[in-house]
Amino acid sequence: MIITTFIAEFKKEWIDMKRYPIEWISSLILLIVIFYGIFLGASYISGKMIQGENLSYTIVSYAQYTLLMGPIYLMGLGIVREAQHGTLEQLFLSPVGISSILIIRSVVTFFYQIFMMLVILEVIMLLTGKHLNMSFAIIIPLITTYLTSIGIGFLITSIAVVSKRVSQFLDLLQFVFLFLVMIPFTDFKGPFQWIAILVPYAPSSGWLRDLMIHNQLGTPLIVIVGSVLNGIIWLTLGLVIFKKCVTVAKRRATLSHY
Repeated sequence: MIITTFIAEFKKEWIDMKRYPIEWISSLILLIVIFYGIFLGASYISGKMIQGENLSYTIVSYAQYTLLMGPIYLMGLGIVREAQHGTLEQLFLSPVGISSILIIRSVVTFFYQIFMMLVILEVIMLLTGKHLNMSFAIIIPLITTYLTSIGIGFLITSIAVVSKRVSQFLDLLQFVFLFLVMIPFTDFKGPFQWIAILVPYAPSSGWLRDLMIHNQLGTPLIVIVGSVLNGIIWLTLGLVIFKKCVTVAKRRATLSHY
């Protein structure tokens, strides 16, 4: 049942991409233009072009940001769209279960998001003249990043199930997430380094920067373990709160209402 659902969702995404190519191409162009606007704006404010490690940090953080926003928007706005179309109850009545369906959709989207992220990275590196390490090792911190995003996606979906409107809230949150991946939390020392493990995306960001900027395979163990724990903690938290919010919506009999 799970495999059948996965194949069906994969085919659905592929059909959507073929049928509406302008949608994802325009999204791709927009993300590249936004980065270049940030790059030129920061260069203008500082009075000189951003170069060296600062530029590398910015590119890696932005690439990670384009990946992590995928499941958050997919899950949060997806539930709102299902409620608007009147198909939300059908998802809850599915033998697979609503949680499994949302996770499967996120996993399917991961493959498409990775492709988009790599295209954006290549174009950005071409525009800025800055080249980063693109080894297969970066897949692991990208997966832990995505795990955290699925967890946060469940938290957003929890709000959507109860309130049915989260678009403005998501617009606000995207700046928070950009801030979280831009700040090098893993460079903090002492007890703050342990606190950074709980900050969404922080350990994965540090691991990704070590691999892509410094080509450093010997990332500190605390960062590697912290990345995995970060993903598991936020995914678990998201699932628990989502199930509680679904129970509240069912008790109020407002699950399918918009």
